[in-house]
Amino acid sequence: MKSSNKTIIILALFLITTFAQAHHQKHSTYYAKGKVVEVIPVYERSYVNDYSGRCNHEYPAQYSSSRYSSSRYSHHDDQAVSTVVGATIGGVVGNRIFKNSRLKNAGTLAGVIVGAAIGNDMRVSHHGRKNYRTHKKCRVVQKPVKTLVGYQVTYRYQGELFSTRTKSHPGRKIAIKVRVEAI
Repeated sequence: MKSSNKTIIILALFLITTFAQAHHQKHSTYYAKGKVVEVIPVYERSYVNDYSGRCNHEYPAQYSSSRYSSSRYSHHDDQAVSTVVGATIGGVVGNRIFKNSRLKNAGTLAGVIVGAAIGNDMRVSHHGRKNYRTHKKCRVVQKPVKTLVGYQVTYRYQGELFSTRTKSHPGRKIAIKVRVEAI
């Protein structure tokens, strides 16, 4: 016999043996029912953020204006600046109106007084409203939550006890896959 014929015969026997073993193993697996003895729920502990009932509206204690929000400016600084600027502009305007008159000094003084009053009034009308802003502050609490993740099931099959974990409650009987193998 030639060596190529021997190789073909050996290969054919190997394939037939493998197919026979696979066919035999296919028939050695079957399904049955086991009697449920005990079911224990399995929980997983996790944490979620809880905001309920823990938020407060706080009012700031200091004056806040829409124009100056920095704490280095105070209410009095703002008042002095606008009054001085108004007085200066009023003095210049009064001096220009009475430039060639013997009432030049009186006109300048009147301009300073009227300008200071107008500057003060403009500050009050523009910045005089107190602008309190509420701030919502919430305290976040980590709340523990138990989540059902499955069931630890103990069952009896052919007088033996077995245990497995399932995603749903099995009821009184549990479907099992039985596989028989030679050792």
